[in-house]
Amino acid sequence: MSVPHVAIDTEADAAYVYLVPEIEDDEAAQSLVVEVPGGEITIDLDEEGRVLGFEIVGAAALLRPETLEDAEDVTD
Repeated sequence: MSVPHVAIDTEADAAYVYLVPEIEDDEAAQSLVVEVPGGEITIDLDEEGRVLGFEIVGAAALLRPETLEDAEDVTD
């Protein structure tokens, strides 16, 4: 997977922006949640405080249409 990479679940109205090629299940040592109008953004950090990626809940309101169009649809 190339980075950055955006994956979107349209049913959940959530997107994940990967800043690394792959994130293991236990790799995110810390998550920071930022409340914003229209949703929230969760930033995942590794053990050294480096950003792995971030989740955007409320993606339809918080991302530009062209970002949504270019995102990989991972809806089940």
